[in-house]
Amino acid sequence: MSDVMACNASCSYEATSLDYDVLTTMFGRAARISSIKDAIKLQSLHSVAKRSIELAITQNQHIRMDIRAPVEFRIVGIKKEKLAHSEPVVYIQGSRVSVESAVPLLQYLLKHMKIVKRLSINIEDQDLTNLNMLLDEIIKAGHPSSQKGKGGQSIPKVAEVIRKNAKTLRVVGRIGLSEAAESFDKQIRLERLSLMTFDLGLDASSSRICDQLLEIAKSGATFYHLSYTSFVGFDPTDDIIQNFLDRCEVHSLRLTMMRGPFVLPQPDYMIGKVRNVDHLELGEVVEKPNIFNSLVTYENVFKKVFPHVDDIHYFQQW
Repeated sequence: MSDVMACNASCSYEATSLDYDVLTTMFGRAARISSIKDAIKLQSLHSVAKRSIELAITQNQHIRMDIRAPVEFRIVGIKKEKLAHSEPVVYIQGSRVSVESAVPLLQYLLKHMKIVKRLSINIEDQDLTNLNMLLDEIIKAGHPSSQKGKGGQSIPKVAEVIRKNAKTLRVVGRIGLSEAAESFDKQIRLERLSLMTFDLGLDASSSRICDQLLEIAKSGATFYHLSYTSFVGFDPTDDIIQNFLDRCEVHSLRLTMMRGPFVLPQPDYMIGKVRNVDHLELGEVVEKPNIFNSLVTYENVFKKVFPHVDDIHYFQQW
């Protein structure tokens, strides 16, 4: 019997001991690939998990907020019933959360993140109450960069976020003209700026757009690369637009337009020059891809205005 027992493998095993660095790496990766809600729950597993996840959050530099269109109906069986009160749809870091838990979650992130270099906001709800509530927390904490997606409305709180962090801003993406005009000053020194005219409405006139560009030019702000999106064509021969590009020290320009500018393809009058710009991209918004880009017809005008641009890069967006 003793010989048999000696040949059989023991049913008892020594406890596996994982290296501290292995545990730290494992929980850190879990925090990066999991939703923020799940990552926070993992902290209760072990003290190493808590430290690793907090470290991963500290190293994160990007806050994402998504305020989607509220839910107004619910499906009951095969019927669709209208809710007595619409239900807000809020996402923080890709995780859907209730309005009540959104602020504590955002406060937790702001408390543990060492620096926030990027703030992305997507807003589909016409009611800005929930967004303003979250932006108030961000304004208290401070932010060096923001990116926003929306259409047809201006969000005053975004301008407040920019003003509070003017010295540290390096990238501002998808901001409305009116918001930039309201918040920019001589402290703004950006590497990249993305401007959109949608906050002025779909039927904004060229004169109204130029008024906003003039305010930005007078602010003293500068930005190396400008991405500009508008329904109305960007007229490079306009004195205000040329002054805007010169005073803001734009070197790289990407224009996306629903239609070309109202200018003759080959004007027979003297036009100004913008010599700082050495890179130019022209994009046409189309319903479906076309072989021909209609903005090519304006190439002569753009090359006259921007003499240091060797080649114009054309693209289509649909």
